[in-house]
Amino acid sequence: MGKSKQSIKLSIIAFVGAITPINLVLIATGVPQVLQGKLMMPAFIKTAHQIAFWYIPFILLPGIALIVYSLVKSKTESPVLFNLMKAGLLGGFVGTFALDTFRQLGFIHKWLPMDTVKLFGNMIAGPGSPELVWVSTGLLYHFLNGTTFGLIFVLVFGVLFGVNKWWQWALVWALVVEVFMMVLPPMAPTNGLFGVNTGGPGFFLITLIAHIGFGLTLGLIVQNRMRGMDRESS
Repeated sequence: MGKSKQSIKLSIIAFVGAITPINLVLIATGVPQVLQGKLMMPAFIKTAHQIAFWYIPFILLPGIALIVYSLVKSKTESPVLFNLMKAGLLGGFVGTFALDTFRQLGFIHKWLPMDTVKLFGNMIAGPGSPELVWVSTGLLYHFLNGTTFGLIFVLVFGVLFGVNKWWQWALVWALVVEVFMMVLPPMAPTNGLFGVNTGGPGFFLITLIAHIGFGLTLGLIVQNRMRGMDRESS
């Protein structure tokens, strides 16, 4: 895409907004893990919820507003960026369904030691929340995370690097996300780097396969939509 000053400016604004959901889980789980050590203790969840309680209105919601602002402005000022952002958001959202297929298999076979949706739900809604509340809250945040990962992918690889082999680079992005998940909170402090404390390779392998599924879905959707846009503009 053409790198006009306006498209770069809007891309930066969108990127800043897109990292706020990801930073929520890193900060809200990382801080209590450093201070209290163990995951899923009542004190841990309480501290994570206290952080999320302030983070959401003052950082996360303004971050989402930045994404919306970039979409609205780019629709008239940088249509290529607008289409790229839409493709990334859609690809990330649908890709999260692909990821969840393997995540559920991991729970069925007990390869995953924690329910991330439950962790997210209790972190945001608070410990002891009714099941309907923490499930809906956890799923909403889970899909918000996956959707913004798709947006970050197109901003970094499309705007910054100008790639056009979308599904190949989406696989690279999925592997980057997998590595970061394996070495950062909340996974690494409790499960060890790459899940070495889980007693077998299942934890790492199922998350790796899940992220490959996410990456392939994301890349193919972005590739299909951007090629369609190119045909319409030719």
